[in-house]
Amino acid sequence: MAPSTSMDRLTNPTIPVQMSVKGPERKSDAEKYGYDTSKYTKLSDGLGTGGGIGGGSNGGFGDGRNSGAGTGADGGLGGGNNGGIGDGDGPNGGRIGPPPPPSIVKVTTPLKILAKPRATYTDAARTNNVQGSVLVKVTLLASGQIGTVTAVRGLPHGLTERAIAAARQIKFEPKKINGIPQTVIVTFDYGFNIY
Repeated sequence: MAPSTSMDRLTNPTIPVQMSVKGPERKSDAEKYGYDTSKYTKLSDGLGTGGGIGGGSNGGFGDGRNSGAGTGADGGLGGGNNGGIGDGDGPNGGRIGPPPPPSIVKVTTPLKILAKPRATYTDAARTNNVQGSVLVKVTLLASGQIGTVTAVRGLPHGLTERAIAAARQIKFEPKKINGIPQTVIVTFDYGFNIY
């Protein structure tokens, strides 16, 4: 269906305007405006000074200074200064984008013995029916290697030497404090029993 070709056209349309409250007239364009408590030296909106908006000064937004936004200063955003973003100082030290992730807390882990080979009998100890235990003190280095091994209590006929040789074959993960490997000294007891 085609639109009508005969339409009533309004030549002088009027829109009714509701009555409004009129404020005091300004004496000149240079007169200050904004909040009465504003301490501005140029035209400002809100509590700002020197062209600031909100609580800003010298063109700042929010609480910014010198074209800063938020709490920034000198072009900074957020808490940034000199073009920095967030709490960064810029432009060289300013951070762009989201803040870095929080630092990962380093884990403290105990010493973990992975393998402790058994000490074997010598023929001389078996022939002489020697039984008992050998106590050795072992330094477990932060590097994951075995340091010094010394006998605290030994047995004759080569059993002390066999216990020391077995201790040198221990495999372990070093103790870590805040992610840093530690050197520890541990004592091990190697038992020798004839069945």
